[in-house]
Order: sequence, then structure tokens, then C-alpha cells
Amino acid sequence: MSETKEQDIWYLRVLGEMHSRYGFTADMLEQMTVDERNEVWREYARRDDVDTSVFPQTFWVDPPMAGARGKTLKAIHVASVFLTISREFLDVLKQFDLGRLKSWPVTLLKRDKKTPFEGEWHAIWIGNWKEGFLREKSRNFEVPPYEDTKHLAIPRPEAVDGDFVFDADVAKGPDLWRDPNFSKSLFLSDRLHTALKEAGLLKKLQVLRCPLVA
Repeated sequence: MSETKEQDIWYLRVLGEMHSRYGFTADMLEQMTVDERNEVWREYARRDDVDTSVFPQTFWVDPPMAGARGKTLKAIHVASVFLTISREFLDVLKQFDLGRLKSWPVTLLKRDKKTPFEGEWHAIWIGNWKEGFLREKSRNFEVPPYEDTKHLAIPRPEAVDGDFVFDADVAKGPDLWRDPNFSKSLFLSDRLHTALKEAGLLKKLQVLRCPLVA
């Protein structure tokens, strides 16, 4: 049987997006100094490997920042700075090539710090990076004004399917990854996107089709 050639990948707008942040914080973080919190952020941002034991295990909705009161959490969202997914989302991921991905269970509590949100939740760290964004073929993105970050493309809110184009080689390897030249990126292979969509796990999420070119 011949292998099916993938024509697209998919950009999942979650990291850095306000619609995916519900105002979660953690007592562990609030009890830290600014320097200690920054060290936790740096650890989570590492690309080579991370020690998940230094990350919070329990989060709660901080009222001044709350956006999830009375709402059902999306299957993937950001708690504090941590990418957080439902058990159902993780079950689908495990059917694919996850490369260097780590997951750990977390508890998400409502503003009373006692009542848990429905479902089982896991935070994840993604160590998969593929460089393939083709800015000369893409549109609807900004470039930072600072010299050390001019390599980054920042997607505009009005971006639509087809705006961001990538080298076809990114379809190889892990099915979930980030691109060092695309700000706050999170990409899905076509096969992973199909599985998540069929499982109903991409509802109310913003996902854009990204063409691949040889």
C-alpha cells in the first residue's frame, strides 16, 4: 500500500492566545519570589529537557483574572503558562508519534480552591521543534522590531486558512511540534488533526490550515 502524501499541517491557536487563558494560578507560584517564579518559567521554556517535579500540580481560578467561571473548559488551554489538556485529548495524542513530549496530571480548581473542574487534566511539555516556516510565501504576520527576535513571525488575529506556508519536510517526524521561527506556535500533523476533530476535541478552538510546499 502506498503512503498517502500529506498536503497540509494545522496551526492550533492556543499558546499566547487570550481566548485560551482562563486566569489559573497556583499557590506554589504565589508563595515564590519573582526570581523563583522566573526560574520555573525558564525551566518550562527549555527545549532540551525539563524536570516536571518543579512545576505546580494544582491550579485554581484567580478571581481578578478569571475567565472560566461557569464555563466548560476547552479540551486544550493554558493554565498559568502551562499547556493543559483533557484526558481524552491525551488519549488521542498517545496514538501518534509524540517525540519528546512529557505529560503529568494536574488538578484544576474553581475560585473556591476546593471544587474541581469536571474531567481529568494533564499539563504537557513539548520538546519537538521543526524549522519550516516560509515567510516569503506567507502573509498576515508581523515581525518584531527588535534585532534579536526579527526571525520570529507573529500571527495576526485576522489570519485565515492558507496564510501560513511551510516546507513539506515538517510533515516528517513527531505529529505535534513547535517552530522556532513562529511565535507561540503549536502545530499538528494532518493525521493528528483528523483524529482530534473526529473525536470532537477541537470544538470552539481556532485551527488554521497551513499548506506545505516542496
